[in-house]
Amino acid sequence: MYIIMTGRSEQWHYIKTGLRRLRIVMNGYRRDSRSAHFLFLSAAAILETSHRIPNLDYDILMKLTLQLTKSMEECEKLYRLMCFNVFAHNRDDHSKNFSYIYRDREKRWILSPAYDLTYSNSIGGEHATTVNGNGVDPGMEDLLSVAKKIGIGMAKARKTAAKIQECVHERLRDYLSDTEIEND
Repeated sequence: MYIIMTGRSEQWHYIKTGLRRLRIVMNGYRRDSRSAHFLFLSAAAILETSHRIPNLDYDILMKLTLQLTKSMEECEKLYRLMCFNVFAHNRDDHSKNFSYIYRDREKRWILSPAYDLTYSNSIGGEHATTVNGNGVDPGMEDLLSVAKKIGIGMAKARKTAAKIQECVHERLRDYLSDTEIEND
């Protein structure tokens, strides 16, 4: 069981989680039109797993995203984030760095915007979240395999991954060419 505080209400709400269900108990929860309240849960909280132990694969995250959001669009967002993490060498992609927001007005969950994105090696130099079982050096085939398993079209998946790879490499090249390194 997890306890979270939502919005500016300063009221605590109890979240019961499990692999097959998510139940939210909100007693005395009040909203007014001036304040925005939202529920924010990490994949670590939902799956009841530690972010300190690399035990997650993007395939599981895709299934969680589809089950929770009921939206392929949200799975495609996660696919883009997975591609970015692979190509930008963000290996600190643990289960607390993937979260979901409940939109009360729409009565639905969405994948939260990406956060904690940085070049990193993580534990043992591997991705904290494996890509198709590969944490050491995942590549295009691993990305496409995850996309195929969740039902993202191969042409779209390949085009998306290639575009993100090109963008990351182009930005990195621009950054490095603009950075002056002095020799002592």
